[in-house]
Amino acid sequence: MELRKIDKILVATDGSQESMDAAMYASELVRRMRLQVTLVHVAPSPAIPVAGTTQLTAADEVQIERSVWEGAQVILDRTRKPFDQVGLQVEGVIRRGDPAQEILAMVREEGFDLIVISNHGVGRAGLANLGSTSDALVRFAPCPVLVVRRGTTEE
Repeated sequence: MELRKIDKILVATDGSQESMDAAMYASELVRRMRLQVTLVHVAPSPAIPVAGTTQLTAADEVQIERSVWEGAQVILDRTRKPFDQVGLQVEGVIRRGDPAQEILAMVREEGFDLIVISNHGVGRAGLANLGSTSDALVRFAPCPVLVVRRGTTEE
């Protein structure tokens, strides 16, 4: 069996402490192996329901959209910190939609060699060992997936 060369990794983040742990783990991998890294956050695309409102005005939709993008940028900035601390440049990408589908599309479009993701173990009503996103990536990604489990990194 020939091992696939790893040059380019994708680190998925949702802003949680678990995804920060995965970013810390990935930053050490990247530092040691001199890999190219991209961070991705997938923001939800369904409209956010507003209590008691049947229709949103165009101004409401613009404000919601702006808030989603600003929140996503905050998540990427926070996730970038472990890489900055070891002097590594990373690219940050924000996409909209279903996280697993968007990450899989990005891997196929840009030819990533490895995906690093955390797991919360809360997908599928908390019954799965992996979260629904990490589970889908493990099942369908065309490259290896490194799932950093809760408690894997040292503080």
